[in-house]
Amino acid sequence: DEEISIYPNPVKNQLNIELSEMKNESEISISDIMGQVVLKQIISDKISAIDLSNLVEGVYLLKLMYGKQVEVRKIIKE
Repeated sequence: DEEISIYPNPVKNQLNIELSEMKNESEISISDIMGQVVLKQIISDKISAIDLSNLVEGVYLLKLMYGKQVEVRKIIKE
């Protein structure tokens, strides 16, 4: 299993996503609590910085799709 670090959480402006191993491009999507996708991005590095400064404060779900795996994490925007 690949190790995933998503930090800081709660996040103010920049969310870091760190994968222990990167086989190919991964896709992240961030949805608000109503299920509406507010950000979608392809990442291709082991460590990626995602700009969340344009999101309003609240709770979001981050879905990371890499290879055949899907990881969902709750993130809090301050």
